[in-house]
Amino acid sequence: MKGGKENMKKKSVKIIIIVLILVIALFAVSSYLFPNFFASLSLGKVSNLGGELTSLSSSSLNGYDCMNSSHPDYANWVYWGKPDCWCYKYQCRGDADGLKTLSYWVSASDLSILKSVFLKAESIVRDTPNGICADFNHKKILNAWVDGQDLSIFKQSYVKTNITPCNSSYINYWIDPSCHDTCASNGYNCGTWNICGVSTNCGTCGGGFYCNATAQCAHNNTCYDSDGGRIYNVKGNISGYHDGTYYIAVDYCWNDWHNITLTEYSCLSSNQYSQNINCTGNYTSCSNGACIV
Repeated sequence: MKGGKENMKKKSVKIIIIVLILVIALFAVSSYLFPNFFASLSLGKVSNLGGELTSLSSSSLNGYDCMNSSHPDYANWVYWGKPDCWCYKYQCRGDADGLKTLSYWVSASDLSILKSVFLKAESIVRDTPNGICADFNHKKILNAWVDGQDLSIFKQSYVKTNITPCNSSYINYWIDPSCHDTCASNGYNCGTWNICGVSTNCGTCGGGFYCNATAQCAHNNTCYDSDGGRIYNVKGNISGYHDGTYYIAVDYCWNDWHNITLTEYSCLSSNQYSQNINCTGNYTSCSNGACIV
C-alpha cells in the first residue's frame, strides 16, 4: 500500500511540474508575440495611453466591394463578411471606428474597441460591434484575430497627428462612416452616383424617360409635326419634349420687306428643326405662317 501511495505522489509531482513548464512556456511565447502587453495593458486601461473609454456601435454603408480581390487580405476580408471598416483610410494604423476625434484618427474610442476583443475568442469578436475592426493587420495569430501585433500598431498611432493613410493600391474606394448622405438627402431620384465614397444606385426611370445630369427623371426628347413635314404653304407647328421640357413652336412669317420670309418648323428624328424660307419663286409672299401664291 505504501509503495502504491509513493508512486501516486511521484506521478502527481510530475504532472504539476509538466503543468508549470507549460505555463512558463506559454508566458514566454505570449511575451514574444505580444510585446509590451503585460507592461502596458491592465484591467482598467492601457498605461501611458490615457483617455476615457467609450463603446461604439457598428456602422453599415451601402455599396459594392471596396476592397479589390487582388488585395493580400481579401480572403480574410471575405471570411469576415467583407467588413466596411477594413476600407477605412486609417484602419491599418489603429483606427477601428473610422471617426476623427479632435485631430486624432486613433483615439480613446478605438482603444475601447481594441480592449473589448483583445485576445478574445472568434465568437466574441463576431458578437462585438466593430470587433473585427480592431484587427489592424488582418491576420490571425495562434487563436486570436486581435493580438499583440494589433496592440503595437495601435500604440504607434495613438493620439498622433499626420499619420500615414493605409496603402490604397488594392482599395477600390475608401469608406467614410461619418458620412450620412443618401439618395433622398441629396435629392437624387435616379442614376448611379458616388455617395459617401460608395457607388450607389438611386433608382431607374420608367419608359419614355431618362435620368438627366441633375439626377432627375426627364421625358425623352420627342417631336410631332402637325403638318407632316416641311410643307411651306401650310401653317403648322411642332411640339414635344426637349431636355425634359415641353415645347411648342408655330410656323410664322417675318415682318420684313414685302413679307417674303417664312420660318418653317419641322422634326429631325426626335428633335426640333427650323429653317428660314424665301417664299418668292414658287410663291409670292408669306402670310399667316405659310407661303401663298
